[in-house]
Amino acid sequence: MAFNLGRAAVRAMSLTAALFVLVIAVNSSQACVNLGTYGATWPIKEQDALKQILSGLKHYNYRKILNKQVFTSAFHRYEERLSTDLPRSKKHKIYTVDMTYTLPFDIRDAKGRIIYPRGYKFNPLDYIKVPFVYVIINGNDKKQVSWFMHSKYYNKVKSMLLICKGDVITLEKKIKMPVFYADKRIIKKFNLKVVPSIAYQKEDKFYVEEIPLPDNSTGNHIGKPTN
Repeated sequence: MAFNLGRAAVRAMSLTAALFVLVIAVNSSQACVNLGTYGATWPIKEQDALKQILSGLKHYNYRKILNKQVFTSAFHRYEERLSTDLPRSKKHKIYTVDMTYTLPFDIRDAKGRIIYPRGYKFNPLDYIKVPFVYVIINGNDKKQVSWFMHSKYYNKVKSMLLICKGDVITLEKKIKMPVFYADKRIIKKFNLKVVPSIAYQKEDKFYVEEIPLPDNSTGNHIGKPTN
C-alpha cells in the first residue's frame, strides 16, 4: 500500500542518515594520530564524570519515575491542554484561509543592509507547494474515525490526519497510520469551526472544506474546488 511505501521511504532516509553519521565517525577516528606528549603533565584528581553520574543515579527510585500510571496521567494532562472540542459539521462548506505571513524581524544581507524589513507581508503559497491534504477530526468520535477509515484519504502518503481531541497513541494503533494533534495554533490558523474538515492548497490559495458525515459513516468525498 502507499502508506507502507511511505514508511519504508522514511526508514530508508533514516538509515541513510545513520550511515552518513557512521562514515563521518569512522573517518574521524581514522584521522586521529598519537602525536606523543609535549610539556609538563599532571594527574587528574577530579572524579570521573561518568562515575559521578552513575553514583547519583543510585539514589533515584526508577519504579516511581517509570510508573505507568504516573506517565499516563501526565500524558493525559498534556493531551487536555492541546484538545479543542469542535462540533460536528452539519453542512458542506468551502472557504479560503489567509496564509499571509508577516515578518517579525528585519532580514539583512551579509553587509547588514535590510533586504526585507520587519512587517513585510507575503503569501508563502506563492513560493511553495504544500504536498499534504490535512484531515481534521475528533479522535474520540467513533463515527468520524469510521468515516476517515472509509474515505479516500485513509492510508495515503499525502494524507495527514490531525485530531482536535482524543488519544493519538490509541488511535494510531487502531488505524495503523500516523496521527497528529491539531493544536490551538493550527485551529486558529485554519479558522476551523467544525469537524470533519479537510485543508489543502490549490495554486496560491489554501482551502478548508467542512464535511457533513453521511448516515453510514463512510465517504469517498473530496470536494476540491474546480475554479
